[in-house]
Amino acid sequence: MKKIAISMVGIFISLCSLAQTEFNKGISSFGLMIAPSLTHHTYTMHDTSTWRNNPMRDDELPTIGFQLGLFTTYSLNPKLELLGMLSYTQHGTQSSLTEARYADQIGGPPPPPPSSGTVTFYSYQEYFLFLDVSLGARYYLTNGKFKAYISPCIEGNYFVRATYTNVIQYIDQETDINTRDETDEHNFRQFNYTAALGAGVKFPVSSKMSGFIEIKYRKMLDKVADEPVQLYPYSIGLNLGIAYNL
Repeated sequence: MKKIAISMVGIFISLCSLAQTEFNKGISSFGLMIAPSLTHHTYTMHDTSTWRNNPMRDDELPTIGFQLGLFTTYSLNPKLELLGMLSYTQHGTQSSLTEARYADQIGGPPPPPPSSGTVTFYSYQEYFLFLDVSLGARYYLTNGKFKAYISPCIEGNYFVRATYTNVIQYIDQETDINTRDETDEHNFRQFNYTAALGAGVKFPVSSKMSGFIEIKYRKMLDKVADEPVQLYPYSIGLNLGIAYNL
């Protein structure tokens, strides 16, 4: 009986040693991620007299944004790892009008018009920049070299700045291009939260390096500014990353 007990203890110790060589709990990698994205926003209106209430809001289109970040992963088990990231993000939107309008009817104060005052083309691009700290997880759905996963996360977003660029063409062909910093013009919230959900594939690059490609949807949970017209940015991006495996 004693020999059997010793043998069982020996087998248990051997299995534990084998499991430890196959999986090590702790910080498993760090790396760089870049994500070109298509960004837009929803909005709600609480004051129809505000200058932001203009026909162009209904005609706004998505524009190109990005997210650039440094990340690290912490493995909990072979199927689950935590993900922490510090990133810089740009959200935006754009719109245009080609019908003739008088300058004082356009939403937002344009530069002083020439004597004719008739606008034949007007467009703008609006961008919001944030510094993000995010905490999420990856749950691996498959094993092997190419590992499919899903990745939910929550982000804290620190507002950095806002920019607004418009192009105005008048009936006499004069064109004005005006870029201004909106950071101090409106009641932008200094801190916000974003929820995100991604799905992707992780794959080996070398013995110590791995890469991943991921589709991720991000939606800010609160308005970007305390204004009568309240904007809620969202985006869908293609996340590309490379990591050094510890």
